[in-house]
Amino acid sequence: AIRNFVELLQHAGGTYFVWASHDDVWPHNYISTLVDLLEERPDAVLATPFTRHVNADGSPSRHRNDHPAPGTSRFDNIRVFLRDDACTWIYGVFRTAWLCEHAPRLVNYPTWRGDLTWLFEMLLRFPVVGTDRAVIYKKVTDGSYRPRTERDRMAGWRRVFRDLTQVCLQHERGWRRLVALRFAWYYCYRKYIRRGNPLGTGIRMVKVLGMWSYFRWKHGPLVEKAAVPTVALDATTAAQNDPADYSRAA
Repeated sequence: AIRNFVELLQHAGGTYFVWASHDDVWPHNYISTLVDLLEERPDAVLATPFTRHVNADGSPSRHRNDHPAPGTSRFDNIRVFLRDDACTWIYGVFRTAWLCEHAPRLVNYPTWRGDLTWLFEMLLRFPVVGTDRAVIYKKVTDGSYRPRTERDRMAGWRRVFRDLTQVCLQHERGWRRLVALRFAWYYCYRKYIRRGNPLGTGIRMVKVLGMWSYFRWKHGPLVEKAAVPTVALDATTAAQNDPADYSRAA
């Protein structure tokens, strides 16, 4: 799916670009509002929306809505992004030239939570803005790439932790590195370790350490260091690998 996103982008020729899922719902002024925001902020590379999550029948979901990037500072953007787990920002409006240069990095990350790492890296390096006047409605679904077993979940979160840490170490120095690492590590702790009370959190930490030790002994490293190509597939290859995903992206 990620390589199909990148392949689709290679056919873009306009000043601005937006990825659109087949089940997204936008008001009539969604695109124009975000484009106007980028026109007002020529330094910004992405304009983000306010995301309302809905169920399959269109009713409001209990899932937390994603607020737009405040645009006041890069760390303010990261704080809101990780607080809301706002991966839906990837469906905002980008500057096409910038996106064509940086989107191929998406294929270096896994399909599950790879968009989060890519967006986190972008927020560390580039100005991003947002407005709650642009609203997008996203259906909450049980993603086909979501880890299904405890071992897969642990491997997935270990990969997220590793990738976010590497991004912080690569792009920040001094006190800014410490702040970035705090955001990244606390996000992983909050999403995977923390429970509703200190006792539950302590039990969870013991269980995670025990499972990690067991899986490490039984199966070896939880995250394989396999080489991943940094170029997108061409259209024919992408369609052959997953015709359904390619048709949806196209």
